[in-house]
Amino acid sequence: MNNSIKSIIVIFAISLLVVSIIFYNKSEPVILNVTVKLLNKCELIDKAFMVVTVPEDKEAFFIDGLAKMSLQKNTSIRLEASSEYPGFSYNGIPQKVTKEIIQLTADCSTPDRLEDIFDSMRDQFKSEEK
Repeated sequence: MNNSIKSIIVIFAISLLVVSIIFYNKSEPVILNVTVKLLNKCELIDKAFMVVTVPEDKEAFFIDGLAKMSLQKNTSIRLEASSEYPGFSYNGIPQKVTKEIIQLTADCSTPDRLEDIFDSMRDQFKSEEK
């Protein structure tokens, strides 16, 4: 009789754990009102850039060096050439949204941009061996 009561208690505890995990995972996502500050190191006007989410389904344009978006926490954003200027191409490195104020840098100098790209690739594809 004691074993069956213990089994029922264990099953009940496991059931509660599973239900709580399911409800925790279905909780509402954290939405942040994000202000993106543009640090423009290019010889271009700020309006030449915009912020897009990755995958690209939202975009925001800079006004006085700021772009505002409502995004889920941990959404990735990146700096791109504004769709208002189709002859210009610029793709920044994606960055996760973790706080309400984020600074993105537009740097058109080739060596610095290449170094950033290679650093990002090294981080993403670093060897597990050490």
